[in-house]
Amino acid sequence: MEKEKIIFDPLKKHFFKAIELDSEKIKVLAHPERIEILKILSQKPMYPRRLAEKLKIHEQKVYYHLRLLKKAGMVKEVVKENNLLKFYTTEKYAYCFIPDYAEILELPLKDFFPSPPEILEGFIENGKINCKIVIGAPYPHGKFNKASKSGYFAAEIACILGRYGVCENRLIYIDEELSQKDKKDNLIIIAGMHVNTVQAEVNEYLPIKFDEHGTKIISTISKEEYVDPDCGFICRAKNPFDKRKNIIVIAGLESVSTKTCIFAFKYHLEKINKGNMYNRKIKAKVVKLVENNIVFLE
Repeated sequence: MEKEKIIFDPLKKHFFKAIELDSEKIKVLAHPERIEILKILSQKPMYPRRLAEKLKIHEQKVYYHLRLLKKAGMVKEVVKENNLLKFYTTEKYAYCFIPDYAEILELPLKDFFPSPPEILEGFIENGKINCKIVIGAPYPHGKFNKASKSGYFAAEIACILGRYGVCENRLIYIDEELSQKDKKDNLIIIAGMHVNTVQAEVNEYLPIKFDEHGTKIISTISKEEYVDPDCGFICRAKNPFDKRKNIIVIAGLESVSTKTCIFAFKYHLEKINKGNMYNRKIKAKVVKLVENNIVFLE
């Protein structure tokens, strides 16, 4: 089979796997019966005898055409398990006949993805994920000597980022293994200061944050305080380690409220992107689970 490519149909707005064929391979399609065989096999696999019946030609002639198509890489032969009978099929490819002088247009990677919402700007750049997800270590550590139970939530965040770009580098880090250089990147920090030491380091710089003991949430925007263990917050801020970068903190007073914040981020990203109800310019929300419903308190 020739080198596989991807082509884009601007009318149908659909991507196709494609095979580019040279002039010798194209000659195989000079016979109308071979074109008909390709059309039939593109719909479903078929035995040579059945092909002969549909085309109303001799079975040996079908075998002759199939040998040429197989050699050109346009069909493949499949032997049925526990059976000597062979049937033929074709891959789901569009065949591109491109002259040597044609220029192949390479689309920028960002054109394959929708534009990220404002809250994720910088975290996704030109179709590539440009950040690190930081989770708390799953063993007792840090000032509070506690273990994180929220590490698996990183998979949910990774899936969200994957809507807008590809990941070419390592994405998920444990707080304790993050170097000072790593901390200067765009960071998505999961869970609060009790279990995530990086969150503890950036906490004072957040528009919505924990108190010094991590037992209540303080909003510098609304001046409200939240002590219900079902409360958590999501906010974006400048990275204090490098002001050219940004951080997003997704954390709750308890593991269960961190989970609420994660799913708020997953299913209500547009609402979070609109900003705080007291100041729309600040991407920060207090979140609470009320009777199995996610409620935004500001």
